[in-house]
Amino acid sequence: MIRHYAFCIGAILGLASCASNTTKSGGEGSGVVSVNDFAEVCTTTLKDCRGPGTIELLKEDGSRFSRSWTVNQPVVQGGELVTIFAGETLHLEADVAGDAITTLRPVTEITAPDKTISLTFEQRAGKTDMTLSISNPFSRMLKYRLGMQVLGRDALLKTSSCPIIAKGRSFEHWGHPIVQLVLTDFRLLSDGDAMVCE
Repeated sequence: MIRHYAFCIGAILGLASCASNTTKSGGEGSGVVSVNDFAEVCTTTLKDCRGPGTIELLKEDGSRFSRSWTVNQPVVQGGELVTIFAGETLHLEADVAGDAITTLRPVTEITAPDKTISLTFEQRAGKTDMTLSISNPFSRMLKYRLGMQVLGRDALLKTSSCPIIAKGRSFEHWGHPIVQLVLTDFRLLSDGDAMVCE
């Protein structure tokens, strides 16, 4: 059920409705993910959830989008799938095994800079453009897969991401408003791997 929540977070913001095909107390296919489902998973399964907050975006027609939530929501699910909302900065401590980032944990303070990935997702002041800044604390290139939820769309859309150089930082850019990004499949690349954005 954990992975299902990542792709349905828009439901709690009133941006999407997500039908569940996963067994819960009501049985298989028991209906729409509710506010109570999010509250439950953040108190029983996931301990590192974000608190109440608000997303505010400038829309392409010049009007403003604003949506608040009052229920805690997961930042990292299954130790590997990360959601970041517009206007957020996250710090994630990472465990590494070989080429894989095996576990990511959200932290409020950076106490282990050699293994903490920092992300900032924001809209440029007075513009509809969005930028994601992400750091790589490791001595090898860092790669991940990236999805986005744009205004007016229920589903996540695939978008490209570029490898981040060792001990460096990358910037991804989009020319339209985005409510949230979902990042997963974090992994380290070898020196001979190509710098391909995909």
